Amino acid sequence: WMSAPKDPKGGNTVQSDHKMVPPDTFVEIFNCNVKSHSESKGKDDDDDTQMRPFITLTYAQSIDGSIAAERGKPLLLSGKESMIMTHRLRALHDGIMIGVGTLIADNPSLTTRLVPGSHPRPIILDTSLRAPISRKIFSRKKGNLPIIVCSDQKKDQEFDHRKKTLEAAGATIIRCKESEDGRIDIHSMLDLLRPFVKSIMIEGGASVIRSFIETAAQKEKCRCAVDQVIITIAPLFVGGLNPCTDQASSLKAEFPRFSKIRYTCVGSDIMLCG
Repeated sequence: WMSAPKDPKGGNTVQSDHKMVPPDTFVEIFNCNVKSHSESKGKDDDDDTQMRPFITLTYAQSIDGSIAAERGKPLLLSGKESMIMTHRLRALHDGIMIGVGTLIADNPSLTTRLVPGSHPRPIILDTSLRAPISRKIFSRKKGNLPIIVCSDQKKDQEFDHRKKTLEAAGATIIRCKESEDGRIDIHSMLDLLRPFVKSIMIEGGASVIRSFIETAAQKEKCRCAVDQVIITIAPLFVGGLNPCTDQASSLKAEFPRFSKIRYTCVGSDIMLCG
């Protein structure tokens, strides 16, 4: 599913399929993959994965696969140590993406405040422009204010008013075509984001995670919109919302599988990268 990780010391593809590594090596391998993608751009114009931004899909879950106890209510799963690790990984990306539901429910900062480094630019998937300008991401400095991706099918007066309000607050609005199910079309969106960011960290919520995982089940060449996945597993059972629960019909023909897995222990959590 994912491109093979690189050995940070030699630059060669690591041959072992599964391997436990120290946290610092975990970050080094990850950083090598991001840089390798950037350096390969333009070498193969027929390869969509080289033309679009590098995509990292990341989220925290319980042992039973839950990312929240119930939809719309935030649940802190990661320990302090793995949260610091997540901020280190954020600092390696130009952009950080969430859905508008997560923005409204959690009001996240989406910064690297726990480590040195630049803050990635927030990117919000918001089909109908529901994002409230009272959220923390609108208090950032100019140049790091959010990009909001919305549907190109909305044309009513109320939508136009919300668009002007968000633009006045500093947001960049990108209108994108919809997929057949009425959501933002992932591949079209990534093409439109190319001028703004070279790498994006996808952090949720459930519907956004699901949309990106579904691209891995598309059999057309280079249609998978994910280059790397990082999952933080917290040692508890929740019995709540699983981002893949509703995907059985779309994934049954092609179950996405990790390859070249690296894992590390961070505090009481385990982080997987593939």
